Amino acid sequence: MSDIVPQLNRKTHLNPKFFTLIPQFNTLIQRIDLIFEDAIKSDSMSYELELLGKKKQKQMQNLEILIQNQNQNALAIIYIHANQMLNENQSKKDFLAKQVSDKLKETNAIRLFIEFVQSYTYVIEKNASPINKSRYFDAIGEQIIKILIDHYPQYKVTQSGSFQIQADISFVEKFLLKVINAKTLQRKLDQLKSLINIFKLDQESLKRYIKEECLQNIPTEIVDQYILAKKN
Repeated sequence: MSDIVPQLNRKTHLNPKFFTLIPQFNTLIQRIDLIFEDAIKSDSMSYELELLGKKKQKQMQNLEILIQNQNQNALAIIYIHANQMLNENQSKKDFLAKQVSDKLKETNAIRLFIEFVQSYTYVIEKNASPINKSRYFDAIGEQIIKILIDHYPQYKVTQSGSFQIQADISFVEKFLLKVINAKTLQRKLDQLKSLINIFKLDQESLKRYIKEECLQNIPTEIVDQYILAKKN
């Protein structure tokens, strides 16, 4: 497993095959448990087997902890490289003055960002159990939104440029609705959309808007970052 999950400080991308190994490890643990349970019930040397079973249980717990840690490490690597990909491909001009159009498409940066994440969610969809799938997807969905919330204040955004961000967010939301239980992410999605609205407003409207309830649960420093990124 260590060959598939690189260190966090390495440039190597996570091998999607990692998500095919976890179900195999879980199945192995379950089989070993069943073998020992059957042996203890049927063997006259049950005392010795019981002692061995306790040692086995400790090893299984250690293995489960290892799997959990590797899971967290694997997801962290995905987030690091997804964020790097987004930053490297996003142009400073993407959110400056643009002609507003109903046919506005997502930026190349956001498309590559989602395609990168999708290469992992596809493998998870095919291999993970329903419970683990839900856990993976909820964690990935939350992190996608967090990355985007932190991403946009890095750029100067005009009022018309905000519609380009809106097109990007719509593209992301379609992915989330298709792959992830978006209901669990709705509050964070709404927060992101509320922050994007800051770019659309004139100064007078903005003064009123920042007092509205939709921004009250968002840290003040994040709201301030969006206000500073707004280009009049």
